[in-house]
Amino acid sequence: MTERAIEIIQAMLPLRHDETVFGVSASQIESNFRRIRVLAGGDGYTYHDSRHNAATTWAKRLKGDARAVLRLCKIFGWRDVKMALTYFNESAADMARDL
Repeated sequence: MTERAIEIIQAMLPLRHDETVFGVSASQIESNFRRIRVLAGGDGYTYHDSRHNAATTWAKRLKGDARAVLRLCKIFGWRDVKMALTYFNESAADMARDL
């Protein structure tokens, strides 16, 4: 995370009423995503697509670390490692290059 993102989260912590930092439920996030997508003129792109994109991006950033899959689980709140493996979409060419 950027230093600014950490500052924002630290500023929000004293204000929270539950386990969430910003007090927004998963259903509210998805609802807001749909509303904003329509306002932006987007079509055919789902909240799941954006989550998949984010998970794939993080998986690439975390590569090279034996704990990458576990860290990905922690970042996205998954309790099952299988979820991380679903989103870990590194190509065979990328893996071969790293080897």
